[in-house]
Amino acid sequence: MENKTPELSDGMKVLNVVTSLLVIAIGVYLVFVPRLIVLLFSAAVFTYGIQLIIMYLSMKDKRSGWDIIAGITNLLFGAIMLFGSPEARIMGVLTMEVFIAVWALCIGFSHICGSFGLKRLGVKNWYWILVRGIFTVICGFVFLSMPIISAMGLVFVIGVYTGAMFILSGITGLMGVLSGKKAAN
Repeated sequence: MENKTPELSDGMKVLNVVTSLLVIAIGVYLVFVPRLIVLLFSAAVFTYGIQLIIMYLSMKDKRSGWDIIAGITNLLFGAIMLFGSPEARIMGVLTMEVFIAVWALCIGFSHICGSFGLKRLGVKNWYWILVRGIFTVICGFVFLSMPIISAMGLVFVIGVYTGAMFILSGITGLMGVLSGKKAAN
């Protein structure tokens, strides 16, 4: 049996082209103004908070208190980052940076401990996990010791990376429309 991809309607092609061009434009903007990622991230967190609260309210038989706590936390954090004062936004970015620093320390120490377990099991090249763990721990300590510089660096790197991914995603969408086939998501 032959698998044929359905042809897109003219309206869908136009929508895909417009969406792809918009995604490319946002990507280019992010590459040149990476701090915009903070607002995009904040909007996503805010929206996710609303989604969690709606899910909690609609699922009366399978509720979890953690869902409503996560929903309210996401909603409040996203609202502060979106609508708060510039100082509140800076504190939000620094808070994210501290969470990333603690995460890096936990992951790094986990890799270090895990590498010695791999060594005991006789796994070749176990030391690469050790090196990765040490590097991650060093990054965690650097993030904690220089939070403002680290936060600015993280925002820059994540913004540029996300911008590049948006550009590639938009180009992929355009290529799908221009080739006459349904673009893969």
